Amino acid sequence: MGDLLGYRTLRENVTSAIRIKILRRELAPGARIVEKNLSEELHVSRGPIREALRQLEQEGLVEYIRNAGCTVKKITIADVYEIYLLRCTYEMLAVRLYDGKFTDEELAKMEHIVNGMQALHKNDMETLISCDHEMHRIIIKKSGLPRLIQA
Repeated sequence: MGDLLGYRTLRENVTSAIRIKILRRELAPGARIVEKNLSEELHVSRGPIREALRQLEQEGLVEYIRNAGCTVKKITIADVYEIYLLRCTYEMLAVRLYDGKFTDEELAKMEHIVNGMQALHKNDMETLISCDHEMHRIIIKKSGLPRLIQA
């Protein structure tokens, strides 16, 4: 599945690793996140850890409280609904902007991702999430709108 994901930066890899820890509840909702511990565990400096935590804060998985640090956000069903509603809305907008016209190469890549996802072991959350992000990145990136891509 690695060929589906392409090159990823250190920040992206660290963000993914922390995201997986949160989704697997290795970092439980409400738990304080200690940068030093993550830095040692992931064998990276604190800089990429801080960058990853900022990204995860934007994603709504982490809360930053001034003078207290970061904690894992408690996600409710309402949060999940809102996140997927926004994601769906962004993707519908992107597809409308280019009239849903994907190139044969884009369609082949998305089909390859879906086939790969179907073949995954049910406990391989990390690869599943990475593939899911790649699939939706293809849809959004085609819009060519930097702010939409960033969102």
